[in-house]
Amino acid sequence: MNPKVLVVVDANFTRDLIKKSVRSRFPHFQIEEAANGKQAQGKLERGKYDLILCDWEMPEMAGDELLSWIRGEEKLKELPFIMITSRGDKENVVEAIKLGVSNYVAKPFTTDKLVDAIVKVLKKHLPASALVPPQGSRPQAIGNESANVLLGAQQSKSMGLSGDLPIAENLDQSGPAKQPATHVKVAKKLLAQIRFGDSTVRCLVREVGLQEVTVVVKRDADIPAILDLAVFDFENVDGSGASRINGFVHRLEARDPSQESEFINITFRFVDDDEEKRKHITDYVRAAAS
Repeated sequence: MNPKVLVVVDANFTRDLIKKSVRSRFPHFQIEEAANGKQAQGKLERGKYDLILCDWEMPEMAGDELLSWIRGEEKLKELPFIMITSRGDKENVVEAIKLGVSNYVAKPFTTDKLVDAIVKVLKKHLPASALVPPQGSRPQAIGNESANVLLGAQQSKSMGLSGDLPIAENLDQSGPAKQPATHVKVAKKLLAQIRFGDSTVRCLVREVGLQEVTVVVKRDADIPAILDLAVFDFENVDGSGASRINGFVHRLEARDPSQESEFINITFRFVDDDEEKRKHITDYVRAAAS
């Protein structure tokens, strides 16, 4: 038996990493994809699937809306559904459980965590043999475990971004590297945090735009690798709480030309295509420029 999986994620980068993670452990799984809940609805009406791996925040139809629809359809209501999202706080976990989610995985996460969630869910619905690759096939290794950032990291902690951050006082404001003109250079102390793997690191925002952000961390902090998936957490300017934007590490560089540089610039490219997130980051850029 080759279980059929539908991956529902709007960001191409994240969707591809999820597919690679699944194939790395279950090479016999059949994987199809959809960019949002609406596309997924069409596929579910036409075909049969054994598992849904779905993001929460998507355009047209979000993951919670798709889940509610599935649980209301007689032929689909028992379909295993794993929510993959950066909304890792308790309130959203409880909401997902109320909607009938089978399991919940918070971004960023490791391949092992995703696989563990899949096994826990599918062993309740499929025979154990369905999870074992057929003889002659073997799991594929994922180079440098870059996809491990997809699953199972710490769930979102309370932001607490208003406190002091020592690098703001020690940092030379004139960094050596200039970013694209589409960025806004932040002249004031603007704090945020980044989450990747099992780490949550507070940072100072130096430049931000609609497509990417450059932050500064101390050299002795946990540093992600190039292409690692990460979540950028920042406070909304309207005081409505925190926003989370998924991205990947596009560039790493020392702020000073010497090997003893105390600070590291990390540039993240955003991968989300969500209207609400675009609004929040647009407001954030405007506030940073004022």
